[in-house]
Amino acid sequence: MAATSVFSANPRYWAVIPAAGFGRRMESVIPKQYLLLHGRPVLAYTLERLAQHPNIAGIVVAIAHDDPHWQVMPAMQFSVPVHTVTGGKERSHSVLNALNYLSQQAHAEDWVLVHDAARPCVRVSDIDRLITQLKEDTVGGLL
Repeated sequence: MAATSVFSANPRYWAVIPAAGFGRRMESVIPKQYLLLHGRPVLAYTLERLAQHPNIAGIVVAIAHDDPHWQVMPAMQFSVPVHTVTGGKERSHSVLNALNYLSQQAHAEDWVLVHDAARPCVRVSDIDRLITQLKEDTVGGLL
């Protein structure tokens, strides 16, 4: 017997970006998500890539509680809302804080896509492939 999906035919997709880390292995005084790439912070590219996907309903960025860099990010306009939450000590805590925030925004049938702040090269086609392959899955997966 085939498994039946508990999700609606048209769920929304939310992006969570854990960005509260310091990238200690980079040995930089600036967290790696704020390092410049062609004159813009890496995080700006990540946000841009996720926001341009037509299925993304909104983005939640988990930043450090004392993050001075977020406030000076270049002004960017997106077609989806970008929310911030305070990140946690570990990446898992940051994701949990974002999920707790989304529990007030998302519906039970919605999906959450978690993507690292310092991975700016995600393509729309990558996100499409993930959504397509997991559309009927009840658990999810990794890109």
